[in-house]
Amino acid sequence: MISKSFMSYVAKAMFGGNTVKVGNVQHSVQKVGTNLRKVDLGNFVAIQQNPSKLGPDGKPTEGARLAQSGKAVVQFKSTDGRYIAVAVDGVVREYPS
Repeated sequence: MISKSFMSYVAKAMFGGNTVKVGNVQHSVQKVGTNLRKVDLGNFVAIQQNPSKLGPDGKPTEGARLAQSGKAVVQFKSTDGRYIAVAVDGVVREYPS
């Protein structure tokens, strides 16, 4: 499992520059869509929350509402496609497995 402190570091680094340094390796922060950020670290991907994301009920998701309010929201997705955690302003909450 990826540590919360490492995920927090990645989330903050994504908003602070164009690369995320892990050991001696620099990972590029890619722009996706119009203004969203994403970084692929091999065993997981960190993705900036889309503030326009709607849930199945047609209303903004919790993450979208937080992003709309100015929070830095990053979703963490494993290589098998599961969302494993979310960071809001660097504070990480893991999703149940």
